[in-house]
Amino acid sequence: MNILEAAVAAAGVDPRELHAKLMAGQQDRTIALSRAFEDAGTEAREAYERGRQAHGQIAGGFLNNGAPVLDAGAQDAQAWRLLGQGGQDMHDVAEALRRAVVARERRPRARR
Repeated sequence: MNILEAAVAAAGVDPRELHAKLMAGQQDRTIALSRAFEDAGTEAREAYERGRQAHGQIAGGFLNNGAPVLDAGAQDAQAWRLLGQGGQDMHDVAEALRRAVVARERRPRARR
């Protein structure tokens, strides 16, 4: 499973259902889904940044025998992974969806 498939699955969307919608030409729904991934990626990035700040404050402000009670770097790394590279994976899915819509629009229509 590639990163885009994993991100789609993690977001609770069945990749087969998504593919079927793309192929059915439901561009409006695909664009709405793309926007949802974009928004989620932005929120994940903002949450990651807030978490980084909090980790730094906790690590710098709370000591036990002179050592920080929290490993801010380790917590940042874990948050980065859990939030899909700080939201980048969701932005990548959004971009892939937008490209699918553009490709679908450029494809010649079948003659009837």
